[in-house]
Amino acid sequence: MAKVDIIIALYNKEPYIARTIKSILHQEETDWHLIVVDDGSTDKSPDIVKKFADPRIELIHQQNAGPGPARNKGIELATAKYVAFLDADDEWYPWYLTNALKTINSNDVQMVANTYYQWPQRINTTAKWSNAGARPGIYVIKGDEPLDSIRHAVNFLVPWNTLLYTETARKYDGFYEHSRREEDTVFYTRVAFNEKFMIYGPPGVRFHSECCGLTLKNRPLPFEGIRKDPDSVLKYCPSQKKELMTQFVNYRILETALRWARFGLKNETQEILDNHPGTKVFKKEYQQCLKLLSYGKWFKYWKDLKCWTGPPIRLNLLRVAQALHIHEQAPPMPYK
Repeated sequence: MAKVDIIIALYNKEPYIARTIKSILHQEETDWHLIVVDDGSTDKSPDIVKKFADPRIELIHQQNAGPGPARNKGIELATAKYVAFLDADDEWYPWYLTNALKTINSNDVQMVANTYYQWPQRINTTAKWSNAGARPGIYVIKGDEPLDSIRHAVNFLVPWNTLLYTETARKYDGFYEHSRREEDTVFYTRVAFNEKFMIYGPPGVRFHSECCGLTLKNRPLPFEGIRKDPDSVLKYCPSQKKELMTQFVNYRILETALRWARFGLKNETQEILDNHPGTKVFKKEYQQCLKLLSYGKWFKYWKDLKCWTGPPIRLNLLRVAQALHIHEQAPPMPYK
């Protein structure tokens, strides 16, 4: 039995999966077992995995069901005390597992999440997240704190930067299986509202935004899981935290409405607002959404000109990074 089981949900990542696996092979911590769950890929991704002749790598095949069921299959097969996740197009620096295991063993927490570099912009996102409220440290959600004090910390939790106890992952039924979007947010919200977790540095992950499977240039990204099924998180919430989690859910839903509105999708946005009256609690954002609805055609035109998801946004990211002194020469990887 290894110290940690690493789970990769694989679907059509032929250009990237070799790089991802190499980052695992170069970990300072060598006592790991990698479970690659091929979720019905139609390219040569599984063949590339098979070329790595390492007994610690296990390839599992299943019919295409989405990232939630794929990761849950890995959790089902896991035998280690800890489980970690890595997306099939991202990378870990060699110290990632060493630091993650050290952090969770040295602190009374059930889950740890590592700071990261956004690639290829070479941005250390630690300062950006800290300024938003997701600072390195231990988090315990009690239920009586303001939403802004915990919202960004919960949103910081994603598969490629977290390690947790395997039994904790199973306790909250793993990843959401009824949506191909936000399946991870549902899972991490369940855990975060029930267990202590920790954000820690230094960065040990390269998040490759340029090849992220959730990056869509022609349509906004809906937050599907929580919007369509709020009970997917609410039923796991202790009674004393229910009000705070309800606020969290409504804010996530309002964020979806804002995204639709920015793309000029008036009917879809109005439907969200009508079906979720709890979003009115956030007066500033709600009014912003209504204002965007009145200018929906302009934002759709703006999007069609590729101003919304194109170079100006990337340029703004770089400007923010430079202002915060976080645009840096990130450490190189020990492989090509």
